[in-house]
Amino acid sequence: MADDGRFNIGLIYDVTKVLEQHGYRLPEGEGRTSALGAFAGVLLHLVDTYEGRRDVLGDKVA
Repeated sequence: MADDGRFNIGLIYDVTKVLEQHGYRLPEGEGRTSALGAFAGVLLHLVDTYEGRRDVLGDKVA
């Protein structure tokens, strides 16, 4: 991913708000932190795939 500052807490927050508007909820308690961490990793993968830096299997594209 390019180090241009676009992948930040603001993006994570915005996407979680969209998910909540569609009825999805984060778990409560201890699972919340691990779910957010996993979500950030998956979101980074999505961003890289969307911009053509990864394929759908996660392999980096030249």
